Amino acid sequence: MSKKKISLSQSNINFLISKCGSDRKNLLNELEKIELFSNKKPINTTYLSKLIYLSENFSISELVDSFLDKNSKKIMNIFNENNFYNEESLIIIKNLQKKTKRLLDLSKELKKNKNIELTVANAKPPIFWKDKNLIKQQLNKRSYKNISQLLFSLNDLEKIVKKNINMSINIISNFMIHESISKNQ
Repeated sequence: MSKKKISLSQSNINFLISKCGSDRKNLLNELEKIELFSNKKPINTTYLSKLIYLSENFSISELVDSFLDKNSKKIMNIFNENNFYNEESLIIIKNLQKKTKRLLDLSKELKKNKNIELTVANAKPPIFWKDKNLIKQQLNKRSYKNISQLLFSLNDLEKIVKKNINMSINIISNFMIHESISKNQ
């Protein structure tokens, strides 16, 4: 916790670890979320409980993957079944930007070697076996040009969201649904 400069009591650390179970990825996601919203102040248990809501973390990742896969039905379902908070909008955008940049790198490699299997197999860092089919689908549904344009759109979206934080989840959901329905790749 000290590497991330988060001030948590030992009981809150234990609470956080127990909520994440043995899943290191969830723990790191939670620490990132806490770091973003803690402002380097000590965090009490009530505030910590509000910050961590693990099913939403899973849904953020699933939401981003569904968006990159242009699965508008799943995107709408995730937004309908989850209570995302405006404060989480920047986490969603950062996750979108990170995964889109990776997809752009893979798409660039695919343009060179013209072999999706080789591209996915040789990715650095390696793609987890459970994600390989999803990544292939995303690469098949989005061209290099589309992914590149998407990165610029995400940067613009981030600026809009920061200026309108009270409506940020609505802005993001509208953007994601509209972009996933659009036909141009």
